[in-house]
Amino acid sequence: MTLTNLMWAGPSRWRLWLNDQPLGPEDPLLPHVRVLRVTPGTATLAVSRGPRENAVVVLRPGQTYRVHQDRLDDPGLRH
Repeated sequence: MTLTNLMWAGPSRWRLWLNDQPLGPEDPLLPHVRVLRVTPGTATLAVSRGPRENAVVVLRPGQTYRVHQDRLDDPGLRH
């Protein structure tokens, strides 16, 4: 799951793109993903990893969360 972009104009006025799919505060929820918080630079998401397992993930634009590996990929970080 990749946060491809994020626009923030206030706590209830934001739009983010997960895997290039737009999502705002008034849009229907995505299966297995719940938006917990959006700030000018991050989105905090609760991601279902199974029937009783959730991961709380904070993503910045360009970051990818690999759900099945429970791994965050950040193209801005150099190894």
